[in-house]
Amino acid sequence: METHEVWANPTTLLTLDGRVLEVFGFTDAQRFHLAFRPVLQRSKKLVTIKPESGPQLSFFYDRENADRLDAFGRLLEAAHPPR
Repeated sequence: METHEVWANPTTLLTLDGRVLEVFGFTDAQRFHLAFRPVLQRSKKLVTIKPESGPQLSFFYDRENADRLDAFGRLLEAAHPPR
């Protein structure tokens, strides 16, 4: 799988390489292995990444990035390994 990227806001970048979702722009990069089936949920102001196990992560996004974030979320779910 090729690497996919989307900006949530000018300082927060999400990348997906087919095995790991990474979120850059915090003190440390946040990593979510696809084995834990993380999903991206978007509310009016926040994006939340929720894995089946482990801590979730929430951050603000810019409204103009909403459609790209939704498409990235669909890509993320399609990349989950089969059960």
